[in-house]
Amino acid sequence: MTDEQPFSDPGGPPSWSPPVPGSSWAPGHGPVPDTDPVTEVDVDMRPPVSPGRGKRFAAVGAVVALGAAGTFAVASIAGGGDGGGATPTEAVERLVAAINAEDALGAMDLVLPGERRTLKQPMIDMVTELQRLEVLSGDASLGGVVGADIEIELDDIDLDEVAEDIVNVELEGDAFLEVDGESLPLGDFVIDELLDGEGPDGRETAEASFGGRDGDEIRFTTVRKDGRWYVSLAYTVAELARDELDADVPDPEDAIEPRGGDSPEDAADRLLAAITDLDMEGALALLHPDEFDALHRYAPLFLDDLQDDLDDLSSDIEIEISDVSYDVEDRGDGAAAVGLAAFTARAGGDGEEISAEWDGECLEVAFEGERYEGCLDDAVSLDDLGGLEGDDQLPGLMGSIAAGLADSHPLQLERVDGKWYISVIGSALDGMVDGLRGLEAADLEGGLEELSDVLDGGFGDVFGSDDGFGTDDVFTDDVFTDDVFTDDVFGEFDECYQTADAEEAVACFEAAVAAGADASSVPPAMRFPECGFAQAWWNFGTFDEMSDADFIALVTEAGACFQGLVDAGTISEFEVPYDLTDPSCYGGVNPYALEGDAYSEAFDAYSECILE
Repeated sequence: MTDEQPFSDPGGPPSWSPPVPGSSWAPGHGPVPDTDPVTEVDVDMRPPVSPGRGKRFAAVGAVVALGAAGTFAVASIAGGGDGGGATPTEAVERLVAAINAEDALGAMDLVLPGERRTLKQPMIDMVTELQRLEVLSGDASLGGVVGADIEIELDDIDLDEVAEDIVNVELEGDAFLEVDGESLPLGDFVIDELLDGEGPDGRETAEASFGGRDGDEIRFTTVRKDGRWYVSLAYTVAELARDELDADVPDPEDAIEPRGGDSPEDAADRLLAAITDLDMEGALALLHPDEFDALHRYAPLFLDDLQDDLDDLSSDIEIEISDVSYDVEDRGDGAAAVGLAAFTARAGGDGEEISAEWDGECLEVAFEGERYEGCLDDAVSLDDLGGLEGDDQLPGLMGSIAAGLADSHPLQLERVDGKWYISVIGSALDGMVDGLRGLEAADLEGGLEELSDVLDGGFGDVFGSDDGFGTDDVFTDDVFTDDVFTDDVFGEFDECYQTADAEEAVACFEAAVAAGADASSVPPAMRFPECGFAQAWWNFGTFDEMSDADFIALVTEAGACFQGLVDAGTISEFEVPYDLTDPSCYGGVNPYALEGDAYSEAFDAYSECILE
């Protein structure tokens, strides 16, 4: 560990209920006392276990489960406030604590704001569309993945300052993943079409060490922005590439300065000019400054060599683009998409030349003395194209390409500080969302049928036979055995976490403690039921249905009770449930009853308030 100020609070609301077997604090706990430096982030957050849950986890269920955990990982970087950390260590520790708590709102807060803004809305939209298509259930939320428990234990953190505003953080420790198939938010389509109508009903676990002698290195790059430190995905990649080059971090004064267009058309003109001139810096300067801040900063490591190669190429080839007009689609909120309504292009060298002309109706291509033409009226589907013969095929193919030009708007742009820049990552994510929006559940079913036909026709001998993958010979009881997936997951409190009723759970915890179990491992809300918070906290969804007045009354009264326990020395401030840290910070509003951005903003405000 370092000598930096100890981590104080992971931030963010709890993401599910009931929480925390094996931990003495509630999800999204209050501040850690400064007198108790953190040397290990070990937060065991597991979902409740329903009675009668099976022990073996179907193989396909395990794959879907791990995919759901991946969805959380993406969601964890998809939005939130601009909190960051006071130091690189704090930023990473807070990120790890938020991941352990499946607290996406807390994790979002630690990613570089520009990167977060790029990812946020597409991720929200993607989850919404997957719910509509019944790939995910209505319970799926960016606030956390129910049924997937991630636990990261940090043994050591090593800092490597490579620039005043860039620090690499290397982690050493262990990671654990437990997936409870029955609780996963799988939609009806997945259950009916992929799992033969029966969802997974057991647990799958995995663990790995990282750092040190026995595990692969885990390293994040943190970046200082406006006085706060953030984890950056792009800078992490850039730093790994710099290591391979064995080069120094470029001086920020040498970074490419973003230069956007005055309008979407102007930005498109500048891009075409950079292409015809083979001007790499001119092209990179048009890229979105939020998405490509790291690329702009690290470009000096490769730009000169790359431009030299392009200059050599320019002596052998000439590119001309003229007579260009655009079709601009305003997408609102400072975003636009640009298509080519018309153009003439020519590329030549070494005595050869190819040219293309598009006027919005017809596309003509000339190459090696031959001319090929197709118009919108000639366009045919790919299925119909296979039925054409001889001279009819080429116009149909060219017409289909022309139709693609007419319908597509491949250049996605966003306005930043009054200038228009090319958005690549955001555009790709938007394209994925648009693709999902164009689908219906029936389309997915048809796709599965086509895939099944392909497998039966070409791969059935390998993947469909009793001797291949996917058979009982591979996924047997010998793989997912009772020795691995036992009911005894939560130790002395296992039975308590299988209880849905809060009062019965409290009685179970009390009985376990009376029998010798560690009382400090009981969640505080359940350890002190006299404070009146156990019922709502155990059945977390209760908060969603409460009015503002009822919610404020509950947390105010329960908060006063827990503060009394703190004043009496019975518990520490660290053990006060996050929701009760300072009820006045809610401003009279129940944030759990809100949706979308309003939900995120309310918890951001609450987190900032309790940390003041």
